[in-house]
Amino acid sequence: MNSNVLINFVALLGWNPGDEQEFFTMEELISKFTLERVHKAGAVFNIEKLNWLNAEHLRSKSNEEILLMLKDELAKSYYKDKIFDDDYLLLIIEAMKPRVSFVNEYITNCTYFYVEPTEFDENVIKKRWKEDTPEQLTKLRDNIAQLDNPVKEDFENALTKTAEELKVTRQERAKANTEAREAKARAKVLNAVTGLMSEVYKKKNGSWNVSQIAEDTQLDRRTVSKYIKELSL
Repeated sequence: MNSNVLINFVALLGWNPGDEQEFFTMEELISKFTLERVHKAGAVFNIEKLNWLNAEHLRSKSNEEILLMLKDELAKSYYKDKIFDDDYLLLIIEAMKPRVSFVNEYITNCTYFYVEPTEFDENVIKKRWKEDTPEQLTKLRDNIAQLDNPVKEDFENALTKTAEELKVTRQERAKANTEAREAKARAKVLNAVTGLMSEVYKKKNGSWNVSQIAEDTQLDRRTVSKYIKELSL
């Protein structure tokens, strides 16, 4: 975690700028900090806010700056012996920038960019793979192949177009959206219990602090407990 992030976070534990601003560069903190606005109330250590601040500081960097950080992470990772050119890594950064909070998540959250998957979750396939799934995926692939220098919105439009052409009902699309939200929630829990902050969430008896994970991931306790049980953690 960047030292500027920790300074930003610690400053807000006992000081208030007098407005809604929470993200500060070092120069802004130096300019705005005054002892008059330091409060006496007890500080609340909020992991979610710390993660959010880290994400904001990370996103404020240029893709080229993040590239250097990512290359350092790759050199320490499972993929250290693989070669990726800078242009390819910059594409990964552009795609993942809104979705990560830490540099290492440019690797852990999208391993499929670094190595082709060698296995799949059979339970997911049993649940979601249907007779017409190959046709749907082929149609989506063909529509995406027609895109020229696509951006995020183009992919979303291609997905909508494919759904309309295949006459996928609103109910089916709503179900797919629900499954996507569930997958995102599951990933949040997995990241909490296997990521950098996992030791913070583990109690002395070895069980997980479900309440803290729920608060920090903005999920309800039942959802957190469900996915911890599913993940056999």
